[in-house]
Formats: sequence, structure tokens, C-alpha cells
Amino acid sequence: MEALGSAALLLFAIAGYVTLRHSCHYTKFRWEALAWEQNAFESAACGFALFLAVRLLVVLIPPLHESGAAQLLKSALPFPFSGSLVAAFAVGMAGGHAVNLAWNASRSHRRAVRNHGGDLRAFLHDAAHSGNPVALSMDTRKVYVGSVVVPPALREPSHVVLMPTLSGYRDETTRQVVFTTAYEEVYEDLLRRQDAGEDVEIDVDAFQIVLPLAAIASANLYDNDVYLRYFSGPPEEDEPLPGEGARH
Repeated sequence: MEALGSAALLLFAIAGYVTLRHSCHYTKFRWEALAWEQNAFESAACGFALFLAVRLLVVLIPPLHESGAAQLLKSALPFPFSGSLVAAFAVGMAGGHAVNLAWNASRSHRRAVRNHGGDLRAFLHDAAHSGNPVALSMDTRKVYVGSVVVPPALREPSHVVLMPTLSGYRDETTRQVVFTTAYEEVYEDLLRRQDAGEDVEIDVDAFQIVLPLAAIASANLYDNDVYLRYFSGPPEEDEPLPGEGARH
């Protein structure tokens, strides 16, 4: 009987886990950012709260305890408080979906990133949402400019997926950005060949690059026109080089 009671307590904690991790958008997106000890504690606390809520309903509404459904659950599940166990799962899922009416997935995700992700993650998520290009300087002095395709997750290790339009490096002495590769003409040529019916073996999406978040030294929005006007320096051979973003 003691073993059955312990199993029942474990299942109540699982009810809390299902509610927080899967049912409620408000809590499930922050799950990856928290330590497992905090997640375990919150799951147990949530399960205990659900259990107390269900037991309170049973006390306030005695017929619930004697209903046919309750008796069927007692015979099917050999655990103490088996009816309360099933009801805790149901109440948790219903409560999670009720919270979702006010906090949808998109709003909850943005909140989790801003509260637990740090400034760099929040910046990259905003850039992915707006579509604005970014310039990412890596700790290797490599520089990439492009659009954020997949922003970094809250869990570690975390990565960002970028569709590059320019890439280059920072000069070791001056830290001036030197761009060496422009991708836009490649993309346009591939799309033109595909539209013409040519069998192109490589797709534009194959140029996406996965960058570890921990290796990004700095990040800023990129505006090519503004940079060429104010920050690119003197032109070389009558051909202005593209440069890094105007916001630092």
C-alpha cells in the first residue's frame, strides 16, 4: 500500500509536469531556460496544487466522490485517490488551455525570450520577426550579414540559422570590416535558372549557415545604403565595397 501511495504522489507530480510543460503556453516556453531542479520543484508544486483543488471540490460537492465514474476509476486504478489523480490531469489541462486564451503561443514565446533569453537572443528573435537583416561578428573575426531564418532556442547549446547575403572578416589591426563574398547574385542566378526550367542541383536554402550563439561577439542591424553613405570609407577601383551595419 505504501508503494501504491508513492506511485500516486509521483503521478500527481507528472500531472503538474504535463500542465506546465505541454498544456500552458505561459510556462512551457520558459521550461528550456530554467534549471532542471526548478522545473522539478515547480512541477511538484503545481501537481500538489491541482490535487488540493480537486480534493476541495470533492469536499464541497460530495456526490462527486460517490458517482459512477469515481467508482469505476477506483476499480480500474489500484491507487489511493485515483479519481483525484485523473481529475488533476483534467483540471491541469483545462486550466492551461484557459490561460492560453490570454497568452497565445507567440506572445508567450516572446515573453519567455525577453525574460530568460538575454539581450542577444531577444535581438535575434526580434530580427527574425521583423525580417530586418543583421550583421553578426564572430569571435573568430568572421562577419556575416543576412536574415535570421531560425532564432536561437532558450536551451543550451543554442544556435541561430542565418541566410547570408554578405560575409567577410574584421581586419586584425584596424577591426575594419572587409567583405569578401556577396551571395545575392548567386541566389538570383539560381532562381533565374530554376524559373527557366534548368535542373539545378543546389537550392538557395543550402546556403543557410548555422552559427553557435556562444561564438557571436557582437550583433547589430544592417542597412547597406546607410553604411555605404557613412561608414564604408573610400571606394576601391570605382566600386564601393559593402560594409557592416550602420547601427552599433
